[in-house]
Amino acid sequence: QNWRECEKEFWRKVAKKFVGDVESDGSECLCAICTVKRFAAKLVFADKLGISHEFPSTDSIAAATFVEALFERWAETEKLVKDLLDTISRHPEWHAFVGMGIPKLERKAEKLDAIAQKLTKLDGEWLFAESYDPKRIKRAHGVEVSEEIARRLREGVLRKLYDEIAKPNDYYAVLFMDGDQMGKWLSGTHEGLPKFAEILHPQVRKQLEGQSNWQTVLQTQRLMSPSLHAAISEALANFALNVVPYVVEELHAGRLVYAGGDDVLSLLPLADALTAAHKLRALFSGEAKRIDKDILVELRSNQWTGWLDWNGRKLLTMGKNATASVGIVIAHRLHPLRDVLRQGREAEEDAKELYGRNAICIRWLKRSGEQVQMGAKFFYPDHCINDTLQLLLEFADLMRSKISRGFATDLMQESFALADLDEKAQEAELRRLLKRRRKSDASLSEDQIKDWAQKLVRLALALDTHADHKADPFDLTRPQRGIVELGKWLTFLRFLTGGGEA
Repeated sequence: QNWRECEKEFWRKVAKKFVGDVESDGSECLCAICTVKRFAAKLVFADKLGISHEFPSTDSIAAATFVEALFERWAETEKLVKDLLDTISRHPEWHAFVGMGIPKLERKAEKLDAIAQKLTKLDGEWLFAESYDPKRIKRAHGVEVSEEIARRLREGVLRKLYDEIAKPNDYYAVLFMDGDQMGKWLSGTHEGLPKFAEILHPQVRKQLEGQSNWQTVLQTQRLMSPSLHAAISEALANFALNVVPYVVEELHAGRLVYAGGDDVLSLLPLADALTAAHKLRALFSGEAKRIDKDILVELRSNQWTGWLDWNGRKLLTMGKNATASVGIVIAHRLHPLRDVLRQGREAEEDAKELYGRNAICIRWLKRSGEQVQMGAKFFYPDHCINDTLQLLLEFADLMRSKISRGFATDLMQESFALADLDEKAQEAELRRLLKRRRKSDASLSEDQIKDWAQKLVRLALALDTHADHKADPFDLTRPQRGIVELGKWLTFLRFLTGGGEA
């Protein structure tokens, strides 16, 4: 045997002893540092320190919304779930019960029963019918499974669950977030830092404003000081330690990878991606309010003070002058994670560079290999759009109930021709398409159609400010003309509202 075969043989022995931790065929051949990283969580943090090492697979994240739906209809689905779990339990060599590692699902399961709790220990991979292919199981897990057992689970139990609820989503989201120009904030050179006039007592300011020799001082930005630096550090710590975990892991069935001040990386189900990004961006600048088990977002409102009422505490935030940018990748659960993370970082960078900061950029990696990228600022004051994501989320609700999802397809097909027409012509065509695709005359009135056409054309005009006029007009990975960008966004919403089905 050559050294390579000896190395693979060693790792095959390791794989037999630590099933599921390394590839069963010995192909990984980890270096010393990677070996420590791979086993430290399980053998040191968990066994010695009692720190949970369960982290969700991409399958589990993608299936999280499906599991939530099972729990919501537990009376009808419990028996089928029990049958699935009992069958899998009879095959411990599958090592299927490695834990989903999704806090929200675990909390919901605790309120139900032992079967629900056991379901949260099942890796999400086993909730997809295509996973029950004997050849695939042999290749991925190194165990033999009879076609009879696989067919029973695939065609019997899971298909019944799918008929009762819906098929679990094959796509998930990775969200990156980063504060804009944090270096300038910390160095005291950011234009959003308060002027001296803004930090003085109102009576003092009123007296000084009447004196001409004080005007220059009043309009001078406050200098960086230890107290201001400490306030920024406190605001970033509040966001990372309190706000982000609450949004990602309590309000949504996601999992936080890290939150370091203004820097965030998290995994989310497809259905939660936009709403989570919306809340995180608003909370970063303190333009939101925690209400019961939700977050009220109101960007660009004068009511906010920069402080959050947080579970009986007052949390300092960066304030409304601070912004952040978000990059999101939508990928198939089997897409290589390394590439997903790379594309997520690039999407975050594009949000800053291509869309001018205070923006969101989404990369949609389709299973077919096609890629679509779209982006937008969180608000466009010059176009009377105070909350871009809120507008898009409201239209998504419209597509679920009052407008056929085919509207997005129609607009995307026509958008390249509409790009050369003026605002009035685009609005007229949007009205025609909305009227054509409304589910009934009663579902959407003429006034509502007119109102939505005006909102959408304003958004298209705003998106046009980012257009790359030198790009190939059919390259959907580059910022295109406004109406084309709108078509991309609405096509993505069609995908979103269809549960991950185009």
